[in-house]
Amino acid sequence: MTETEYVKNIMNTVDKRCIRKICEKIIKDCKAGSDPTELMYLLAVWLYIFGHNDESLTLCGFLQDRPFSERFFIRDAIDKALCLKARILREQGKTEESREISEFVKQQRDKCFYTYTDGWNVSYDKSIGYALSVGDRAMARHWRYEKLAIAIQYRETASSGLSDDELEEMIAVLLEELKTER
Repeated sequence: MTETEYVKNIMNTVDKRCIRKICEKIIKDCKAGSDPTELMYLLAVWLYIFGHNDESLTLCGFLQDRPFSERFFIRDAIDKALCLKARILREQGKTEESREISEFVKQQRDKCFYTYTDGWNVSYDKSIGYALSVGDRAMARHWRYEKLAIAIQYRETASSGLSDDELEEMIAVLLEELKTER
């Protein structure tokens, strides 16, 4: 099954408005000859949020086969997809496969882009708080999603100053908040 066929299948089987909208954008990008890497990662995360781990894992597998691009946003989407795949595999008890992916990701990273910054989570919390204070739920959702993606990257590659337990708690809270919003 091709990526586009798989995305169409998801669009027809997963009953979530945000999932359908992302699928439509991916299909449109594919028809236009654009690179849907970032959108495919976005779809993989939302599938993970809603508990469709097998579908998310398959999408991450499609992205895993792509070369790390010189364009940062494509490179970062692949990095995040591989970290998400490592997380899902670890949750399924496939720890060795998960560890191999995490090690591969760390080897591919350009260190200037992936340097741990102390307090990164506080800046996301401030952005979420501000968005909520002005009544912008969509922006708050965006910042929660971004914080979740970064927390998964840090957790799966052990590249944060926070403990695994702190990151796991943060991820659980974000997953719960994001599930209820859509």
